[in-house]
Amino acid sequence: MVAYYQEFGAFTKAADAAREESDPTVGSVNASQEGQGETVAAAILDAGGQRQGAQGGVEHGLPEQQAGGREAAAARNPVEISTVDGSRAGSTGRGGKDASVHRLAAALAARAPPASSGGSSDGSRGEGSGSGGSRGGRSKRQLGVRRPPPATVKKISELTNAAQTLRTLQTLTISLNRGKVPLVEETTVFPPGNEDEMCVGWGANTRGVVAPVVTVTFDRDQYLDRMLQGLLAIHNTSEHNKQAFPLFVSQDFDDPGVQTVVFKYLGPIKYLQHVEREAPKPDNENEKLAYYRIANHYKFIFQTFFNCFGYERLIILEDDMALAPDFFSYFEALAPVLDKDPTLYCVSSWNDHGQDRFVRDQRRLYRSDFFPGLGWMTNRATWQSVQGSWPRGYWDDWMRQNATRQGRQCIRPEVCRTYNFGEFGSSEGQFFRQFLQPIVLANESVPWGQMDMSYLEPGRYARDFAAQLAAARVVTDAAEAWAAQDSIVIRYHHQKEYERLAGRLRMMKDWKDGVPRGAYQGVVTVRNANGALLFVAPAAGVADQQPLPAQGAVQTFRRQLVATRSNAEQQQNMGVEQQQQPGYQQSHKPGTLQRLAMQ
Repeated sequence: MVAYYQEFGAFTKAADAAREESDPTVGSVNASQEGQGETVAAAILDAGGQRQGAQGGVEHGLPEQQAGGREAAAARNPVEISTVDGSRAGSTGRGGKDASVHRLAAALAARAPPASSGGSSDGSRGEGSGSGGSRGGRSKRQLGVRRPPPATVKKISELTNAAQTLRTLQTLTISLNRGKVPLVEETTVFPPGNEDEMCVGWGANTRGVVAPVVTVTFDRDQYLDRMLQGLLAIHNTSEHNKQAFPLFVSQDFDDPGVQTVVFKYLGPIKYLQHVEREAPKPDNENEKLAYYRIANHYKFIFQTFFNCFGYERLIILEDDMALAPDFFSYFEALAPVLDKDPTLYCVSSWNDHGQDRFVRDQRRLYRSDFFPGLGWMTNRATWQSVQGSWPRGYWDDWMRQNATRQGRQCIRPEVCRTYNFGEFGSSEGQFFRQFLQPIVLANESVPWGQMDMSYLEPGRYARDFAAQLAAARVVTDAAEAWAAQDSIVIRYHHQKEYERLAGRLRMMKDWKDGVPRGAYQGVVTVRNANGALLFVAPAAGVADQQPLPAQGAVQTFRRQLVATRSNAEQQQNMGVEQQQQPGYQQSHKPGTLQRLAMQ
């Protein structure tokens, strides 16, 4: 957040330039008059003003600056903010660091051109009621004053929002250090935390909630801005979504560009921050540290939403995703399927083989042994089964290990409900142009709530799939399989042969722990050039084929599910219990943003 203070100084110069283009006569500022939306001084000083939804705007109710303020502005000296009521600005007082933020804002306001009509009737400073002062001055048009550049107004508003959030974070951190964990429903910006510390919030109202949606981000602010705009556009199509799918952003560390973006959307979206106390150490010096940090961040997210907030399910998105119009109804329809079926451990919106040449049917769903990720939902039962062995790094590949899956599968669509537009990130754009860019994003709003999902039940699905496979015509040539008019199966005997076939068909050919990407029972299903089903299947007796979970495993998962649900009330009250634990206050130290706020 040091960058924000630096930007205040930089934007003083911008405000100077705007002032020099305008008439130097400075009238009093009354935000209820003409030009509310363009008032630079109001945009800075009214840090406690109301936000205009996702646009992050400010409705101004600024106390008037009277003669003393005009003289200071004309002299281009910093203005003390003692005339502004601290409660209106969201301040905890007029002294300390909070006041320094106000002084910075006031200094910038003094350098900005006047933007509203009215003058002062006396030379005294007003006390900041938000409505006082005389209206006897000349208008902006009479004075020939130009409006400040829109870019300047926008940036100043962003900096104001950042300063306001710093104050909020400071207050929350003080409360947390006193052993008071904030309630989810009453909090928009949560104190920072990590996977080794106590809860940053507790006691979410889960009534009517299908699953909270958390967007994971680090430092890609432009991607995040695009993603959140699209997310809110889909989310706002239904009032039901606002209750069923509460929205969160979880940021790893404190990149100021990302925070500037998040501040624009606060209100509809709540903010979490993961801050490490010590950097993780990779097992090998040649490994990327990023993959270890990502694993820690995900662990923090799962602990927060399941163990602390008390939600039953969670949807994970990344900061470079676009959503299909039926994204939310898709997950809502499949939430009970996930909960009732102990042989599932996720529902994904992603198909690794969802490129335009391989898909046709927007209503078709599949079971898969391969964890897809990239826009997915899991539940508390799954988290309880894996949290004790969560990996230090490469969490997504770990989720694909047989030891982690324990025979469980995921549901995924034929046509993706998310689209990954992020070419650059921790994976450095691996496979992007060849495999991610051609992905098709569904454009049909399927009425998922009216669809019969019984065909996804494990026993029925296995029988139906075996019948389809048996009915397909066997070929040995990839070109013939691609051009066929009917359903085709082409078989492989080992991993190398599968990789050769996948290469000829231009499919992603990697596989993890004996499971090809996107496979069910070792079979990868795509559409060929004519839209017919094409099965790339293991030959009979291939050891790498993954069987359905045995009945014993099913019973084990069912018992785990029941036990987890019985502990729901205990998990819901975890925040209260933690307040009573010895050493709680000492264990929750202020994070990066909070330390800066209190310096």
